[in-house]
This record gives sequence, structure tokens and C-alpha cells, in this order.
Amino acid sequence: MTKMANLVGAFAATLALCASVSAAQALSVGFKLTLLQNPGTSYSAANGDNPVFILENQSEGGLRITQIDFSIGNTAYNFDRVVLTGTTGGGVVRGGPAGGAMSIAGGSIDGIDGGIRADQFSLSFTDFDPTEKATWTAEIDQDAPPAANANNATNFRTVFFDNGGASVPNSVMKVHFSDLRALTYEITGVSQGQIGYSFTQAADDFGGGADVPLPAALPLLGAGLAGLGLAARRRRGRTAGA
Repeated sequence: MTKMANLVGAFAATLALCASVSAAQALSVGFKLTLLQNPGTSYSAANGDNPVFILENQSEGGLRITQIDFSIGNTAYNFDRVVLTGTTGGGVVRGGPAGGAMSIAGGSIDGIDGGIRADQFSLSFTDFDPTEKATWTAEIDQDAPPAANANNATNFRTVFFDNGGASVPNSVMKVHFSDLRALTYEITGVSQGQIGYSFTQAADDFGGGADVPLPAALPLLGAGLAGLGLAARRRRGRTAGA
């Protein structure tokens, strides 16, 4: 009985250790999105057309951002082009994360004025590590602009958020991470009068298909289960022999 009690105690301790190790391995993912009035744009609508996007990876443990999807929300407008590299007239440097790369995913949009127009654009990233940032600009046009004005300049504030209540959705940013999780943020509850806006979103635990690492104590758990089984068989054998 003493041996059996010891095995049961070891088994319980192993379970507790597994739980604590799994909890310790739950890494948070997060991002910060900053939207700025482009200081060097020539497009107008009070300089609100062609805003600057700055995305920062705020995750833990080396978890990388792999892709983003940005939906315009108000589908009476579209993205005319997305520009990934270069410097705006106001000195904003557009480019991917340090040591990594940024590219337009699939045919969602392009960098040509008057090219592919879409209500959403997607960007793919390599080596987008925590604390790093990526910066780009995206030009906004009206689907049905006034006659003879195919590139109708638009202020992003009146398109991305607080643009008509429930009848006109706000813009949505979806960020995908290297552990297969994704965070979605709807841009809402924003004051219209600012030059720049920052939004953050985070999650602390595994979910949504993320791979949970094998707890280091799992082999001990298996050994404990095997020991309990062997002790039970020996006890049954002694009872039958008596």
C-alpha cells in the first residue's frame, strides 16, 4: 500500500507540473497599428487621402507577423494602390521590417495608380519579429466619383471609421502570426479631429489552431501511468495466489 500511495502522489505531482509548464509556454501575440495623415502627399482631401500605415509586432517569444488583411469597411470606396517602399515628401520612410521583407499578397491590390482597385489589400511578411515595424501607404478612391475625376481624393477618416453607424461598417485589420493565431481589430470609437491614431490588440494564450509545445514533464506522466498499471497487476497476482 505504501508503494501504491507513493505512485499516486508522484502521478498527481506530475499532472501539476504539466499544467504549470503548459501555462508558462502560453505566449502572447499582439500588434499596434498607427494611422497617420500623410505629411507629404499631394493627393488632398485635406491631406487625408493616401494615409500612412505603421504596424508594430508586440508579440512575445519570437512570434512573427506573417500576413495582414485590411478591409476598407465602407465599400462605396476602394484602394487604388498600395506603396511599400520609398520616402514620402514629409520624410516618412516606407518599407518592411528590419531584416525582413514585405510584399503584396496575391492579386489583392497593386502599386499602380489606376490599376487593381479593391475593398481589401493583403500584405505578406518575412522575419517580422517582435518590436519591429513595417510602414506603407494606401491610396483611397471613391467607387463612383464625380464626372471627369476618376481619382477622387478622399479623407481616410471618413472611410475607415465612424462613417455612418451600423449601416456602414468600419475598417478591419486582421493580423496573422507564426503560431497560426490571428487577431482581428475593428476600428471604431475614434475622434475625427486628429492627425494620427493608434490601435492595439493582443491575446495571451494559445487558441485557434495554434500548436501547443509538448510539455517537458509529459514523459514523466507516462512513466507514472505505467508504474501504476504495473503495481495494480502485481497486487491482483498476489491476491489470486492467496
